This record gives sequence, structure tokens and C-alpha cells, in this order.
Amino acid sequence: EQEAKNVAAFLGIAEVSFLGEADRQLKVSETLIDKVAEIIKTSKAAAVFFPAVLELHPDHRATAQLVWGALQKIADHALTAASYEISVQSPINCLLDVSAQMTGKLEALALYESQMEQNSYSDCVGALNRARSFTLPTDVNYAEGLYIYSPEERQQSLHAVFAAFTATLF
Repeated sequence: EQEAKNVAAFLGIAEVSFLGEADRQLKVSETLIDKVAEIIKTSKAAAVFFPAVLELHPDHRATAQLVWGALQKIADHALTAASYEISVQSPINCLLDVSAQMTGKLEALALYESQMEQNSYSDCVGALNRARSFTLPTDVNYAEGLYIYSPEERQQSLHAVFAAFTATLF
């Protein structure tokens, strides 16, 4: 939690919320969905970003499901909902040039010292963002892949949205 608070301070984020669940033990429940919905409503956010459903870490996948459940409870379709990639390429419908922000992004990642002891996440994230620039103009060196959900998609289960997206690939 302290590392997350350090990153938030580095990024200029004033408030951070934690659900109090143990690492790798986050489970989807109505209680946690309600907590996440309350956090979203209280923040008066215009947009909510959450990990893509294909992420490898079980807590990231659970977070996607918790946020999705909360968004469905809130049912505010003016609120932008977008998933982002952390460690794997996922379905996306938006690419953002983050070339100018990449140094700061890697500096923020480095503040997760305990994570960096386990793996070179900065290298992995840098490689993913570099790979996402493949189809963009040559002056774009790094891109962030997002999936921005439509109001129609937000009325479906996350599984149904993902299934519909992958069905268009074949």
C-alpha cells in the first residue's frame, strides 16, 4: 500500500482507496462490488480505468470484474469506462501516443520497489508499449492500448463483450 501511495503522490493523485484484500487473494463478491461502486460514485469520476480482462495476475483480472460489476450497478453511461494493458496485449480499440510520458511512466513503475525485486516490470511494460506503436507513425515510439466500452457494451457481461470482440477476429 505504501508503494501505491508513493506512486500516487508522484503522479499527483490526492486520494487512493484500498479494499484491504491480501495479495493474490482478491475475489469477486457483491460486497466488494458495492465498495467499488461507492468509491466510483463518491469520487465523481468522469472516467474509470481498470485492468484488461486478459491480465495474468489474478488480482488484476478480479479487479476488472469488480469494476465492471460496479459500473453496471451505477449504470451511468456518461461515465467513460476503459480497460488498459499491464503485462499482455489485450483487445483494444484505442491507441494513445505515450512517447512523451514514457520516462515518467517508468519512473513511477520504479517506485514499486518490491515488485521490481521480483521481475523487471519496467522492461516488460516498455516492451508492450513499444510493440503497440508498431502500426503508428514513425515518430510514435510508445503507445498505450485501451479498450473504451460503449454504452451498449456496458449493459452486457464482461465475458459477453470479450466473446463478441474475439468473434470479429475470425
